[in-house]
Formats: sequence, C-alpha cells, structure tokens
Amino acid sequence: MKNKTYIYTVTILIFFFFAFCFVNAAIPGKDFSESENRYLAKFPQINFKSMTDGSFMSDFDTYVCDRFIFRDFFVSLKAVTEKLSLKKENNGVYFGRDGYLIPAFEKNEEVLEQNIRSVKKLSEAEKFRLTLCIVPTAFEVEKEQLPLFAYNTKEKDTINRINSSFDTNKINVEKPLDLLEHHKEEYLYYKTDHHQTAKGGYLMYRYLSADLGYTPLDESSFDIKILTEDFLGTSWSKAMLDGYGPDKMEVYEPKFLKNKVTVEDGVLYDYSKLKTGDKYAFFLGGNNGFTKIKTSVNNGRKLAVIKDSYANNIVPFLVNHFEEIYVIDLRYFNGDLFREMFSFNVHDILILCGSSTFATDESIGKISSYIETSEYFDITGGLVGKSSEVNDGYFADALFIGDSLTDGLRLYSDTPGDFLCNTGVNISAIESAIASNKMSIVEQIKMSNASKFYIMLGINDNIFEEAQISGFVKKYGYFVDMIKEYHPKSSIYIQSLLPVSAEKENNSRFKNKLIYKCNEELHNLAIDKNVYYLKVYEDFTDDDGYLKKDITVDGVHFKTPYYTDWYNYLKTHTVPVERNSDSVETVPEQQFSGDGEYDLEALCESLTAGVEFKDELAFVGINAIKFLYGIEPGILVNAKVMAGGGSTAEEIAVFEFKPEIKSLVERTINERIESKRKAYENYMPKEMIKLKNPVVVIKDKLAVLCISDNNKQAEKIIEDFLKNR
Repeated sequence: MKNKTYIYTVTILIFFFFAFCFVNAAIPGKDFSESENRYLAKFPQINFKSMTDGSFMSDFDTYVCDRFIFRDFFVSLKAVTEKLSLKKENNGVYFGRDGYLIPAFEKNEEVLEQNIRSVKKLSEAEKFRLTLCIVPTAFEVEKEQLPLFAYNTKEKDTINRINSSFDTNKINVEKPLDLLEHHKEEYLYYKTDHHQTAKGGYLMYRYLSADLGYTPLDESSFDIKILTEDFLGTSWSKAMLDGYGPDKMEVYEPKFLKNKVTVEDGVLYDYSKLKTGDKYAFFLGGNNGFTKIKTSVNNGRKLAVIKDSYANNIVPFLVNHFEEIYVIDLRYFNGDLFREMFSFNVHDILILCGSSTFATDESIGKISSYIETSEYFDITGGLVGKSSEVNDGYFADALFIGDSLTDGLRLYSDTPGDFLCNTGVNISAIESAIASNKMSIVEQIKMSNASKFYIMLGINDNIFEEAQISGFVKKYGYFVDMIKEYHPKSSIYIQSLLPVSAEKENNSRFKNKLIYKCNEELHNLAIDKNVYYLKVYEDFTDDDGYLKKDITVDGVHFKTPYYTDWYNYLKTHTVPVERNSDSVETVPEQQFSGDGEYDLEALCESLTAGVEFKDELAFVGINAIKFLYGIEPGILVNAKVMAGGGSTAEEIAVFEFKPEIKSLVERTINERIESKRKAYENYMPKEMIKLKNPVVVIKDKLAVLCISDNNKQAEKIIEDFLKNR
C-alpha cells in the first residue's frame, strides 16, 4: 500500500512538473517586466565555451527565475512575507512610514575614490567653468520616514567627503542638502521611486542658478500640470509590495515664455512613456548617451550637463536660460567627450548626479580616460576657463588694445599695463589707427615689450548683416598674425564683443544676433591661430543675452564701477606663463608737486551736481591724467579729472599750476579737445555740438575744462567758485 501511495505521489509531482514546464513554454514570454521596470534575462547561448566554463547553467538558472509563470505573484508574496516577519526591507528597499519605499544607500569605496580623482583631474586642468552637484537621496533627506534604527550617516558622510575633496577656487561645489531638508515637508521625492519629484527638481533648478549664472523663474511663472496619478517607480518594482503608492507625477510648464526648443537624438518630454511602467522616462525620454538641445534664448550661453537620471527633470528648467545644452550620460556615451566640448565651443560644465550613482557607478571615472586619450583636451588656445585669481603683477607686462570700452578699463579699473586705445577704433582701419596718446597703434605694437596682448575690437565695425562677418574675422586674423610676427612668444587674448542692451538693440544699428555670431567666429579664430579667447560678456548679460540695463549708461558702455568687474574677470581667466609674472612690480603712481590753494574736488562735485550730464562721470587716477593730457604730474601743483564710460564726450578737468607753465597747460587742454573732436566726428557726430565750444576757463593759477550740454550753467558754477574760494 505504501508503495502505491509513493508511486501516486511521484506520478502526480511529475505530471505537475511537466504541466508547469509545458504551460511556462506555451505562454508567450516577455522581454520587459513592467512591474519590476527592467529587462528580463534571455535564453543563454549554447556553445562549447559556455558549456565548459559553467556560464550556461548559471545564465540558464537566471533565465528560468526571470521567466517562470506567476513570477510577479511569487515576488510580491515574498515581499509580504518579509514584512509580516517584521523585516525592515526587501531587495534593499526599506518599508518606510507614510507610504515611503526608500532604497538603502550603498557605496563602493574603490569606485568612489576613482570618481573623485577623475573630477579633481578635470577641475585642476582649469579648462572649463566647472560645477559639481551631488543630489542626496530620500534616504538622507526623508530619514524620518525610515523604519526604526534603519538610518545611518553613511550617505551624509559620503557627500561631505566628496564635497570637501575639491579646491573651490577651481570648481563650484554645490551643497543642496540643507535646502532640501528645509523643504522636506513638501513633496520632494516620489514615495515609490528613488528620483525627485517635479517640485524637487524645481528647487534644485533655483539652487543651481547662482553658480550657473541665471535668474530663476518664480514658481508662479509655471503651470503645474498633473501627468498621471498611478506612477509606481523603481523602489516599488524592487519591493513589489501592495499598499504602497501609487505616486502623482507633475510637470512645470512656463506660462509666458515663447522659447522654441529643438532636441537632437532625444526629446524634452516623451508623453508615450506615461503609458509604460517606466513613467519617469517622460523626462528627456529616459537615459540617452548624448542629447543636444537648442533653444531660441539667443544669449550665446552653452552648457554641458554630465549626468545620471537625477538630472532628467532638472534639465527642462535650464532650457529657459541657455542657448544650447548638451546632455551627456557617461553610462551610455562612448564618444570622445572633449571632442564634443571642443566642437560646440562649450565652456560651462555641470556634473549633476545622485549620491548613490557617484558612490557606486564607474562612469564618472571615464573622465580621466578622456583626459588622457582625447586629442582635443590638450589643444592650446581657444576658450579660457575660470582659473585661480592672479594679482596685479600678472598684467604689468600686458598691452590692452581697443576702443572706448578699453579706454574705460584703463581709466576706472586701475588695471596695470599699457593701453593702445581710442574712441571709435575698429579692426577695419587698424593699420591707420591712432591711439589716444597720438601715436600709431601698429607702430607701438612693433616697439612694445609686452608679453601679453589683450584685444577687444569690433563693436565699431560696420557689420549690418551676417555676410559681412567673414570679412571682419579675416581682417582680425591678419591683425593677430601681425602681433605674432613681432612677438612670437607672447600670449594673445581675443576678448569677446559685448552685446548691447535690449533698448539699444531696438533703437540702433546694433544687433545682438550678429554680435554673438561674431563672437562664435572669433572663438574659432582663436583656435585656428592658437591664441586665447575670453568670453567676457558672460558676466555682464541677462538671461536673454542682453547687456544688463543697470550696468550701462547708453546700452553699450559700462557705468564706471563695472570696469573694475571687467578687470576682476580678467584676473580669474588667465593661462599659466613660463615666468612668474606675479613677481613683477607695477609702476608706482606718480604724484603732484604739492598742496594747492584750490579745492579741486569740490569744484568737480559742484559741476556734476549743477550741470546735467548724460554720462556718469567719475574721477580717474593720476596715471590716467598723464595719459589723457600728456603732461607730467610732477610739474602740476594738483589736478582732478572726471570722465565718463565712453558713451559721450563729456569730461571735467581742473588743473592748478605754477605761472611759468600756464601756456603748456593751455596747449594741453586744446590738444585734448582736438583729440576728442577727431575721435567723435565719425563715431558719435552728435557729440560734436558739445565739442564745438566747450567751456575753458584759465585764470591765475587755475585751468578748468568742462564738456557738457550746458555751457552757461558750467560757466556760472566756475565763476562762483572763483569768487568764493
């Protein structure tokens, strides 16, 4: 009887086994598990190698586990069993409070160190303006939702270690943890997925604005739309536990911006993904190796984002502030990273990824390999990234060549070095151009002992249509070649043209579209000529690429304090030189011969208060007075000069002198007036009205020049000053 029972039992088991195999084989298989959000194992290849090394049986075991019928039921049953047995997690996902499923934080020490070294190597090269942002996961931000005793400080310690590993003079290191913790009562992380919600992405977008240099849009500028309310993410796919989720997915759509966005090799939003299990792939269509995004922002700004999926819902916010964005996921990108940076003239790089990716994924470490193998990384010349700040001595052997903007740099920034500049100078007539010291620019370049040349020319050239740009750049190239011929070991910096303000563009010949096209070609010229290119405009433009209206008098020239900002930009965008320029002493400022009888500063202030000037006049230094008027300070008792930023011919100059040099002072003033007439007659003809008969008063030991629109008022103020002194 026992034998019969045994036989029946075995027969039934064999029947069910073969029935199970038959049904399992008969039911069509699927390659992707919607519930687990992953691709399932395929039947392994049968060959001699796989059969002898044991890999076939191992892969076959995985295949069977992935493909058996009712698999989802058994996986879910396992999760329920784990929770009922009072376990805190399943498949590395904690059963949190308030419906949260929170993945545990993991790290690989070797990979973490490799990734830190890789980013550090890129930052120390100082070729790009580099920003690093490690986004903490819900494990750290939502730690109150974790089961009792599940929290540890491993993620926080890892993030602090990453952030403290870099020289912040060479890389901007973002630390968003405090911000996210401050807003943790809001819906920042999906409860069933490891990513941030649209709200979390918006907060990150606002946080990044300071170092990436844009003004973020207020939340009220967006329509916040619900995409779906049945999102079950990767955390749920791992835990497979009913009773958790689903999540609500939203998207922020700008209300007012008319920004046209085109995407190559990808999409900004993929609505088809909302019908799949991988709904988060709605953002950017998921993870792609390389995606180029071009917008109609038209501000010349380009950004490369090296990222993981944490950046996918942040990048759509950034398209409102950059003309082009290059999105690179090194996990799937196998091209030459720096060829892309070089080809697209990219200066700003944002490395944006989750802490778990940086601590476990080897892809960030690929940057080191690109640095070592890319033929594009070591190209000399081209764009100069942000560098450590040099002191004034670096510029002691520099020569600055330009127009009225460069003249403003000389007058108001205390920049050392020599200057060859004049109002209205352009590249088309550079061979015949005369500097404000009445000498030929070209001849002085030949005789110069400078080892660094800074050029900003072009805003005065006649470029009214795109077809004229090639001729402009060709002449610019000839000029660079001429400098290199006479100074073959020098460093040459081509400075970008500055765009104009929105108001100026609407009411003048200047068109920013052409200015940015010129800048792009000047960048290419710098690469071709193996010289350096400085994107000066990036610190002085608004999100739409216009010159900021609050820093300019006329939409072209700076207000006087901002010439110092220009100089500070130059100090933090340099290339190393063979000798230590920091040790070079700057020429000390000369002094006047002694205390005078007149309060010259008070007279200047009375004139600026009582006469309406269109420009904002400011005092210039003693060396600048010598340069402008060609007179040695030592033979003057005292002098004060106030000049504008170049937008007008307006100027005030007062000199106290000894009687024996009265004729010299008078001649000096007349030469200055004549020099300004020659500079402005073609550049700004309307200024000739002021220069026709400016106020010149020479009485006793005092000489006064005032160039303004109101001669009568100026004369009265000077007369009252002489009476009441």
